[in-house]
Amino acid sequence: MPHKWVRCAEFCLVSAIVLVAPMWLAAQGAPAKGSQPYSFNPANPNYGTLHMQTTLGSFKLLPKDDLAEGRVEMSFAGTLLLVQAKGDIQISSGLRKEYEGHGRQVYFGRGTAVIEGRFRAIQWFGRDLKAKWIGDGVARLYGEFDEKLSTGVYYYDNPSEPRAWGTFGTQAILPEPQYYGTGTPVPRKKTGNP
Repeated sequence: MPHKWVRCAEFCLVSAIVLVAPMWLAAQGAPAKGSQPYSFNPANPNYGTLHMQTTLGSFKLLPKDDLAEGRVEMSFAGTLLLVQAKGDIQISSGLRKEYEGHGRQVYFGRGTAVIEGRFRAIQWFGRDLKAKWIGDGVARLYGEFDEKLSTGVYYYDNPSEPRAWGTFGTQAILPEPQYYGTGTPVPRKKTGNP
């Protein structure tokens, strides 16, 4: 007859297999977001649109969970860092590649960049930025005062509702959160004594 510790170890091993195996098999069958093929669809209901503009500042585009995604179009002067960017990347001739390695690419100069796909982060610092991001993720914006004491503006879909970048760091989430809902109020019947 086996020792009670051996039986306990066997029980623990079998229990672990029974509990963990289904989760492991499910994870093997469902590829992670970053490993699925990507095709950009601007009408994706999980996407939002963010417009950014500043004379002097920086930003960092990040994922909410695994990887951020979408299409980022930008014109600027300064430094651009792409971290684990996968997809179609178009860089104009005015930007020269300063570094590539360890999943990172760094560009410097004045020009345009279009990144369409998934990425761990896009970080920028410089001047004269005009950018548009259609996708899913989080933008952290850091403005600096220019000669007109402006830190830059960002807006979602309505250019008549610009918001200031601020110098302390502002966070913009894509798609834009709807905190109060968008439904129509439903009148209720009056109850009780008049």
